[in-house]
Amino acid sequence: MRDRKDWIRQPMVDEKADAIVAAGKHGVTEVTAYQVAKALGCSPNSALHEKVRDWRRRRLDQAVASATNVTPKGEEELRDALDRMTAAVKAVFPGISERLRGDDERSLMPRVIDAERRRDVKLRLWMILRRLQRQAWNVLCPMLAGPEKKGTNHHPRRAAGDAAGVGGGD
Repeated sequence: MRDRKDWIRQPMVDEKADAIVAAGKHGVTEVTAYQVAKALGCSPNSALHEKVRDWRRRRLDQAVASATNVTPKGEEELRDALDRMTAAVKAVFPGISERLRGDDERSLMPRVIDAERRRDVKLRLWMILRRLQRQAWNVLCPMLAGPEKKGTNHHPRRAAGDAAGVGGGD
């Protein structure tokens, strides 16, 4: 167990982490607990990780606070720059969107035509399959009916259609 004077405290972690950032090799978000532990001469543990996370959160909060403390003149210059960029984008955007829409339509038409062709092929295949099913039924019914009922149509819907004079044969 370490003595009280050997404990690693938050100010010590802050000092070493700030020194790592000041060296210029790493930014605030890139400093790791391992680097701080190496600088402190100890092993990284969960308490040290927590202290480094706390240091990182505080430094990032300070960076945000300093970025939001803008003078009125600086704020006005920033607004003017944003207004100029917005106007430039608004001037260029209609031409770009027209070109993109034209490209989109040219690339979309073959897909639409292909989808319509696939739909037509599926419909034709379904119609051929239905015709083959009817033909197979017409051939199999007499075979399954046996010799005494040969020549009669045993399909109930087909028989009702034949009796009413509605088509059914191919």
